[in-house]
Amino acid sequence: FAQRQLFKKPLEQVLRDEDFIQVVGEIPALAETATTPALAYTAGALLSDGCIQLSDTKGSVTFIQKATPEKADFIAAVEQSFFKAFGVPFAYMRERTTVGELKGREIRGTVEDRICFRKAPADRLMHIRENLVSWILSLDRTALLHFVAGYVDGDGTYAEESSAVRLQISISGKRPHFVQGLALACLRLGIVPQITSNRENVNLQIAEKVEDILAFTQRVHAETPTR
Repeated sequence: FAQRQLFKKPLEQVLRDEDFIQVVGEIPALAETATTPALAYTAGALLSDGCIQLSDTKGSVTFIQKATPEKADFIAAVEQSFFKAFGVPFAYMRERTTVGELKGREIRGTVEDRICFRKAPADRLMHIRENLVSWILSLDRTALLHFVAGYVDGDGTYAEESSAVRLQISISGKRPHFVQGLALACLRLGIVPQITSNRENVNLQIAEKVEDILAFTQRVHAETPTR
């Protein structure tokens, strides 16, 4: 800041002038709600790999995942967390063929849809999705970690470097409020995320407190080296 105005300054100039850089240290909760870790993890996983449909009289929640051995623990964790959060299971499952195109080649695959045809879970999850920022501002630290862990399990990967492990999350550019919610969750955990974008996706990288998040992930695992 200069004269109470925000401006950009090259890092080498900041160092030369012996200036300070301000970062967000803490964002307190606006009001705490009774969100369980199970609901927070379920919300993270379904926002990344799910579909929520809601009308005046009906509702459904679909968890979409390819059935592979490396995703078995993740699938089981989402099923268990969903049941703990709502008291009902994904009662219906179907296998579906997907068709896509990559560099001019047709790519075919299969996924499994796990569906709950109950309105109450759909209504709750839809409310979370449509009010994601205010919901994030109501979570305690444990719920925040479970939410980020659920999203990382759905759309995250990790990159090992010589001195650290970075979690990388790819988010569709058509979902800016998801970027806002995840970035805010990170800031509330004391993590300053690195955000870059291209034409189609936004990439959010986490290089701090990775081990705290990995303590609750079921698909993404990594050994965090000692600095």
